[in-house]
This record gives sequence, C-alpha cells and structure tokens, in this order.
Amino acid sequence: MNEQISEFKSWILSQKIPSGKVEDTGDTIRISTPSATGEVNFHDLDVFIIEMSVDSRADGENKFYLHFEFKDLPSAKENFTAMLRSLNETNKARVLEILFCCTGGLTTGYFAEKLNEASEILARKFEFDAVPAAKVYEVGGDYDIIMIAPQIGYELRKISEQFPDTLVMKIPPKVFAAYDANTLIKFFNWFARYGME
Repeated sequence: MNEQISEFKSWILSQKIPSGKVEDTGDTIRISTPSATGEVNFHDLDVFIIEMSVDSRADGENKFYLHFEFKDLPSAKENFTAMLRSLNETNKARVLEILFCCTGGLTTGYFAEKLNEASEILARKFEFDAVPAAKVYEVGGDYDIIMIAPQIGYELRKISEQFPDTLVMKIPPKVFAAYDANTLIKFFNWFARYGME
C-alpha cells in the first residue's frame, strides 16, 4: 500500500466521531453510529480508488456516495470531511426515543400518548413509550432518554447505574401532574439539538 494511502487511513482512524465505533478491516474502514453506518473502501487497482458511503439505519437509504481516484492527501481529506458531515447530519435527523416509566405504566402511558400526538402535530422526530417500573430494566437500553415519574423518583439512582450511557431523569412533579407536554417537548427539542452531539 502506498505511503500516502497509509497516512490517509491513519488520519481517518484518528478522527473523533461522537457516538461512533470505528473498525478497520484492512480494505474497509467502517464507522457505526446509532443512526448511520459509513464505509471507506480502498481498491488497489491500476490506480488507488477510494469509495465512501453513508447509509441511514432507520430506512437503509443511502445519504452519501462518492468514489474517486486517490491523487493527493488534501483532496482525500476534504472528501472524507464531507462524508463525516453527512454522517453527522444523518445522526441529527434520527428519531429521539424516549421511555417513560411509573409504578404500573398507566399514567406515563397516557402522558406518552399525549406527547406522541403533540410530536406528530409539531412534526418532531420523537417517539414516546411507557412501561411499568419493573420492566424498565428489560427495555431501557433501547432508548435515548428514560423519564421517571415523580412517584418512583427513588429509583433514579438505580436506573441511572443500570444505564450509564442513557440520560435518566425524574419528571418534575409540576410537569407530570399537569401533563405539561409543552415543557417536555421544549426540553426534548433542546436535547435533540445539543445533547446528542
């Protein structure tokens, strides 16, 4: 493999990719994030051809595709930077999944239903589910945020320890008691914009 290609691969592998896992299989560098997968393929033909792509995990749709003959390092880095931008945009466009839990799941189920309606009306990419507190330990890892009803606030620490990579919060009593969907939607908008980077 040519020295500049090796330098380019090393440069790619040194990039910080939020919430991303990078795997080098030799001829391919794969980048996996919660909502997209990216690949950089190296083809050693008569000339070096590099192929870059980004696919959405949500629908499998291709968001970025570029192939080019490797001529120089600055151009290759510029192309990879464009690919990373596409990967990050795909991450930002993903659906934010939020789980509510309370003692039996009934009141949070009602709240989740109201929030799903509000999210649809406002065209926001949020999905809300609700489960009884006992079931949160089975499914909590599949969500971006876990919201705990005030009546089981004492479970906050235990649930947070169980899911260290997930934001776990207690719903403020005033918000929960009034089913104040507006306040929570504002928070989720903020989190989708800034908290997922």
